[in-house]
This record gives sequence, structure tokens and C-alpha cells, in this order.
Amino acid sequence: AHSVSKLLLHTEDLYDRNHGAHIVLATEGYTELLRFCLSNIKGWNAAMELNVIRIASFFGHASIVEMLLSPDSAFTLHSVENDRHNAAVVGAGEALRYRDLECLPNM
Repeated sequence: AHSVSKLLLHTEDLYDRNHGAHIVLATEGYTELLRFCLSNIKGWNAAMELNVIRIASFFGHASIVEMLLSPDSAFTLHSVENDRHNAAVVGAGEALRYRDLECLPNM
């Protein structure tokens, strides 16, 4: 397996699923690494996806939010589109990102 995959899987095993590598990737804005993980690493679930989009929206990582709100065929998401949209709105609201709150309903 790819060394990044080993690291991420190891991290997910060490920590509770709610405190794993996906949170670091979302917080730091690693869009391409998240895309890689969603495409190649098993074990992602709806709760993790919703955490990622909420965190990314909170920190203003628009590329991650857009990737998860409008996914391409490169990966399959487990969460419901409406739930992802709501998570993005909650993240923007928590950060008081008024401009994002104005744009998100149109996405």
C-alpha cells in the first residue's frame, strides 16, 4: 500500500474516528490529499464526510466544500447531499462567514 495510505489508516486506527486524520486534512485545507483518500482509502463514512465539510467550511477552504457539494465520479460519497449542504452552512455559520452563508444556498 501507498505510504500515505498506511499513515492515514494507522492514524485512524489509533484515534477515535471523530478525531482522526480527516480532521487534520480538512483543517489544513489539503484538498488533493482528501480527494486521494476518498478515492483510495476504505473506511470513510458519512459522519466523517460531514465533519470534513463542516470544518472546511468553518476555515474557508472553498475547494474542499465545493468538492464535497459537487462531487465528480472519481469517488463515491456515503453522506446525503442535503446533509452535506447543511454541514457546510453550519460550518460557515459557526465561523460567522456571512459571505459564505449568502453563497451556500445557491450551490
